[in-house]
Amino acid sequence: MGVNKIREWMTPNYYVKVDLSVFDGENTWREEVLPMVSAGIPCLLWDAFRDGIRNPADGFHQWISEGIGEHPNVTWVERCEHHHYPPGHKGAAREWHEPFCTAYNSISVMAQWAVKLGFEEIDLVGCDLGFTNGGVDDHFMRYYDRVDTNYVERNESHARAAHALIKKCCPVPVYNATIGGALDLYPRMDLTKVMQHA
Repeated sequence: MGVNKIREWMTPNYYVKVDLSVFDGENTWREEVLPMVSAGIPCLLWDAFRDGIRNPADGFHQWISEGIGEHPNVTWVERCEHHHYPPGHKGAAREWHEPFCTAYNSISVMAQWAVKLGFEEIDLVGCDLGFTNGGVDDHFMRYYDRVDTNYVERNESHARAAHALIKKCCPVPVYNATIGGALDLYPRMDLTKVMQHA
């Protein structure tokens, strides 16, 4: 399973994207989503990518002028009430819920979907944390062309909160198979062993 900008490295068997960053260009999400949808890969996507969203009621300046419409290989997800609350806020997520809790970022949604699909173990690769100003080495690449002054703190806290939620709620074992990185919530797994079972 892959999330967000995974196509920079590989084509996964399943794909998840419920995020749209204000640091992405207006239609860069299409470059991530459409290759997966067109290839027939099972996708779990934010429903705004289907319908578009012109006047965000949530106060965030994310908008999508035109969605991609229905596709048989896509399961559409509505963002839940926890989506925009930061860690520590009284409205922030404390448990997974049905159909999906979209709090913090796409990684928690990916773990929830993996459980629903019957995966018996989750081995995380690329969950490195250690965000940088400018995103030069974020997830092994320059993730965004521009960032704001709170980028590092916000992304670190949201990513850690997402992983804490996974650790608390996931009913199957979760391992960190990322080489290096700063994520320390899960037992480590040797990436070569993960690749042998892929």
